[in-house]
Amino acid sequence: MVGNMVGSSLAMAPAFVLGQLCDVVDLDGPIFLQQDRVPAMTYTDGNAWSGDEVWGPRNRKRREHRPRHVIRAAARADMASIQSAS
Repeated sequence: MVGNMVGSSLAMAPAFVLGQLCDVVDLDGPIFLQQDRVPAMTYTDGNAWSGDEVWGPRNRKRREHRPRHVIRAAARADMASIQSAS
């Protein structure tokens, strides 16, 4: 089961994905809001839909994946340069 008492459509969007694997889904929280975000999830005949527009544009630039040890080394180098500058 996945559900949410009250939340915006953006809060429901991840649960919408997870809900596709569940037997019981209760994602009607945005219905009870006085005003939901735009764009919002749509509810028709007891069915909920969270389209790509709720999540935002897909053409966002993705960060390059780097292993943690590379990120930590870069952070240490940044910290060393900050300390040496002061």
